[in-house]
Amino acid sequence: MLVFIICLSTVSFSLCQNSSDFKALKKELFFTKEYDKDSKPVKDYKSTIYVNVELTLNSLITLDEVQQRLTTIGYLHISWHDEFLTWDRKQYGDLDYIYLPQSEIWKPDITLQDSYTEMEELGSDLILATIKHDGSVSWTPFQVFNSYCPVSMTFFPFDRQTCEFVFGAWSMQMNDISLLIKNVSGIALERSIKENTIWTIVSTSVKATQYHEESRAIFSITLQRKPLYVMMHLVLPLVLLTLLNLFTFAIPADSGERMGYTVTVWLSFGVFLTLVGQSLAREFGIHIFYGYIYSDAAIPKHTGCVTVGRFIQINRSKWTDIYFVMSPEAHRYL
Repeated sequence: MLVFIICLSTVSFSLCQNSSDFKALKKELFFTKEYDKDSKPVKDYKSTIYVNVELTLNSLITLDEVQQRLTTIGYLHISWHDEFLTWDRKQYGDLDYIYLPQSEIWKPDITLQDSYTEMEELGSDLILATIKHDGSVSWTPFQVFNSYCPVSMTFFPFDRQTCEFVFGAWSMQMNDISLLIKNVSGIALERSIKENTIWTIVSTSVKATQYHEESRAIFSITLQRKPLYVMMHLVLPLVLLTLLNLFTFAIPADSGERMGYTVTVWLSFGVFLTLVGQSLAREFGIHIFYGYIYSDAAIPKHTGCVTVGRFIQINRSKWTDIYFVMSPEAHRYL
């Protein structure tokens, strides 16, 4: 019992000591040394700040082909060195690192530059940055990314789409900030990443580039469509409509139901084309799937023309007989 009390007292004293050390350190950094979060964290203002960037995704929400928008959930791991946030651990109870809100320290103005929505600051005040005694700062803003992704429907529904996340320092030039890639293999994926019902992640890549005087980090992700949904809800109904159209020839040519049946199938193709056009991307180019749809839609049109021609040919003699049987007075009105 005595040993337990001694251990508990030691832990309580250590916590109180760490708390007082943290307050003293924060007072030293922000009041005594007058830390300015709006100033570059380097003593030589002309020197370059090297910022390491890594992107991690934990959920692929959706890829909207019509609006060409990719929605994902993930976070950036951003690290740099702040020369004004350093201290001697021995003077502060061997305090190795501290946590501070992101709004209290300098941070690079990195933004998603191909954002589908308006530009906004990464993270929030709920996110804390980790600061070590040697000035190393680690910041991990969590975000819902809505990025622009151009979609090509040429090989739909067996298509692959490559989308990019373009991150860059919006205000500062390369002489001020240089973005470095921390994970050269590409985008890091969480082990518990939520699978998308339509898309599968095939590969990822990353590269550091320069655009004018701006440093950028471009993360790319390649997605493969799962074709089963499209095959069941688009291709299969088209095949069934095509088979129904072939039954037109099983109806006698002199029957009025043949014409009505042909028109019904043709209208069904028209309604189906409207639904397909609303769900696919509006892109000009060669589309294999569109070619298949229009070739199927052309079949009932030609069938209808053949049916009308055959119907006129069969009933021509009947119309001729009726014409000659009619009285001369009735001929005046024809």
